[in-house]
Amino acid sequence: MVAKMAVMWSAASFCTYLSQMLNKYLEGTIFINNYLEGFAGIIGNYFAVIIYSRLGVRGAFLASMGITLAGASLIYLFEAGILDPSIAVNMGLTSKSLDPKGSLEANEQYLSALIPIFGFITKIGNNISFLNCYQASFSNETVFPILRRATATGICNFVARTLTICAPMAAELERPAPVKYLCIVAFIAWTVALSLPSHDSEMQAQL
Repeated sequence: MVAKMAVMWSAASFCTYLSQMLNKYLEGTIFINNYLEGFAGIIGNYFAVIIYSRLGVRGAFLASMGITLAGASLIYLFEAGILDPSIAVNMGLTSKSLDPKGSLEANEQYLSALIPIFGFITKIGNNISFLNCYQASFSNETVFPILRRATATGICNFVARTLTICAPMAAELERPAPVKYLCIVAFIAWTVALSLPSHDSEMQAQL
């Protein structure tokens, strides 16, 4: 269980800090991206307790990492040119660009409207995942028994901080590579979350 939770701690930490460091590189202004960062924290903090109490440790991590993966995947697909960013016009997020379709200027206008939204979704998932780590590690007997809790959480925190050292280096890579790595880490964590205790087993352990 320590190894599984170390993965969850590491993924939550890596994705959170990488997302923060990408605020100055992603489309949209650094100010908008930072404002949405704070707003995502408020929403994430509010819903984290609700999601965890209703879904348990496995469901909560599947939900939060799924949100992170969905938002980051959309960022990657648009930045990599796999999806057409002009969909922002149809969504009513921006006006049609005066520059030729497919030009760098037109794509920049459309991406500046799209990416902050998907980044916001990604950051909500990150915040929920971080709080899930604390809730599961410090209050769930099926995750860490109380007699081993301090040691187990210390190991998870150490591993997470060690791996998060890679986040600044990943953020400096040419786009869309940073978001691709964010997607990979979130997917690995989502997969590991499938093996965490179910909500039913948690309820039985409390009886």
